[in-house]
Amino acid sequence: VQNNVHQGRSNLHQFAQLRTTTTSKSSLSMIFERMSEECIGSLVTAQSESARLGQPSVGCEVMTIGIIDRPERARKTLKQYNITLRKAKLTVENMFHTEASESGDEDGDKKKAGIFTMSPQLLNMNKKARDVELPFAPPLKRVLTNAGLIADSLDSATVDSEHVLLSLLGYDAKEGKVPTEVDKMVEERGYAKGALAVFLRMEGVDSSTFSSAE
Repeated sequence: VQNNVHQGRSNLHQFAQLRTTTTSKSSLSMIFERMSEECIGSLVTAQSESARLGQPSVGCEVMTIGIIDRPERARKTLKQYNITLRKAKLTVENMFHTEASESGDEDGDKKKAGIFTMSPQLLNMNKKARDVELPFAPPLKRVLTNAGLIADSLDSATVDSEHVLLSLLGYDAKEGKVPTEVDKMVEERGYAKGALAVFLRMEGVDSSTFSSAE
């Protein structure tokens, strides 16, 4: 247990160093400064998972894994919908593997029977995932910035994991809710994106009744 705590603090320290890579006056940098340790831990988890999956950046799908790993006050709600860390990891892995299989790139010989084979370079990244600091994808940057606005609207001095989760699901701080248009857009497109896609594809979650607005 002590080793795990020590490793966790080490990871948090590494991420704290990443804060200084952005301009101190930027809103995103200010969000990092306000984040709780658990929320920072969720970002560390997301970076490790992104590296493990061979992703060039940290996106909203993998950020969902981080939040489920360190949910803070969202734990009860996630449990209510049968959302677990194991299911989230498996769902995101399958999403990326499917995407890679359908891309039809020149590395098709590495994909057999739906199995995604990582190159030696990516395998090396996997082994060193805890030490990798990947950039945040633009959609995730917007999510994190919006999480700060959500925290403000809820009179919270810190940006916590539940604020990031709300932002991932499209919560509008001005309206004080997830607009119903979010679910309507999914119905019109026929598919979901980001965190909502992870939840709707997760085993044990009823996609016909799950609503981000609720």
